[in-house]
Formats: sequence, C-alpha cells, structure tokens
Amino acid sequence: ERIAGFSITVPQVYRVNEPEVGVFVFRNDQPSPSELIRQVVVTSRPNEEVEMTPEAAFAWRAEVAARTTTPPQVTDSLHSGDANLMHHNRPAVQAQGTWINAPGEWPAAGPVLTRMVQCDDRTFLVDGWIYAPGRPKYEYMVQIQTLQNSFRCAE
Repeated sequence: ERIAGFSITVPQVYRVNEPEVGVFVFRNDQPSPSELIRQVVVTSRPNEEVEMTPEAAFAWRAEVAARTTTPPQVTDSLHSGDANLMHHNRPAVQAQGTWINAPGEWPAAGPVLTRMVQCDDRTFLVDGWIYAPGRPKYEYMVQIQTLQNSFRCAE
C-alpha cells in the first residue's frame, strides 16, 4: 500500500504482477484462460493529468489495455457511464462497455467496467474485465465490481 498508493482485496486465486512500473494486474484465469478470465488492473496518474469523465476513463483504459493484455485489447464501445460518484468518500467516475481483441487476433470480446478514483494527489484507474465465452456474465461482473469496491486510497 505504501509503495503503490492503494490497497485492494482479492481472493487468493488471483495472481498479481506488474507488467509495467506502476501497472498492477490482478488476474484469475481458473480453470483455464480459454474458458474464463477475470481481471482487474490498477494504475495511477497525477490528478492534474486526469479529466474526470466516463470518456476519459475509457480512453485511459484503452491505452493501458493495448499495452498490457495479450493479445492487445481494443476498447470497443462505451455505454452510459456514471459521473460524479463517490467511492469511499472520494470523487469517482465509472463507465462500462465492451472490449474486443485487436483486428487479426483470435476473435474474443467481453464486458468491461472501468472506474477512476481521485485520491489525495493521484487518480487511480481501477479497470475490470471478463472473458467468459458461452457463459452468463452477470455473476462475474458482480465479482469484478466487488473487487473494485474493495479499492482504497492509501491513507
């Protein structure tokens, strides 16, 4: 928490790695990544570099996903987002939509829920997505939202 500036609670079945400095990936691809993936990515920027809008959240999400997912994800569509939320007494913005794999890659897609939370001097992107072909998505999106809800700014 002191090093990264945040805390988040994830089940032990999630693995964590840092593919780039300051980009933390929490991933559960059990039983097999070809069947099911749940992932939350957390990264941050100085507050003055962030516009607190759903569109800005999705643009930031697209930039990070293009660099840190394999194959690279493309943020396909933005659905109505919620502006001016509060996340544990912090200003936040949330947007939802879909992602797809980049053209020429294995055809895959899924829902995404992206949140930006403004902490004291940094704004955090807390981006969650799932891949669950042929399965109902609701339960998995609730899991992603639960993980996002556990996010806290470092005190």
